[in-house]
Amino acid sequence: MWDVLHLGTTDVIAHSWGCEHACHLAAMRPDAVRRLVLFDQGFGVPPSAAAPAFWVRAADLAPVDGHESREAFIRVAQRLFPRAQHDALVLHSRGLVARDGRFHWQ
Repeated sequence: MWDVLHLGTTDVIAHSWGCEHACHLAAMRPDAVRRLVLFDQGFGVPPSAAAPAFWVRAADLAPVDGHESREAFIRVAQRLFPRAQHDALVLHSRGLVARDGRFHWQ
């Protein structure tokens, strides 16, 4: 997604739980992060052993070519995360916008 948006190398500023995500980005895409600024993060909690598998699954929720519909996103999310509540996924899918006949994240 980073490349599709043509974000290049940038400064990343994160707060609270966003710090964990920013650290993952910096670790996974060091070419994308010029400087990393973290505010108010309680470091010291080790990541779960399941974290790498989670991030692989989460990436499937934002395919480069988008989703064929909001319902298709919900089906993928339910397959990847069976405990996710359907109503929450419906609400979350409202963040998808139609572009070129496919649904992409804003």
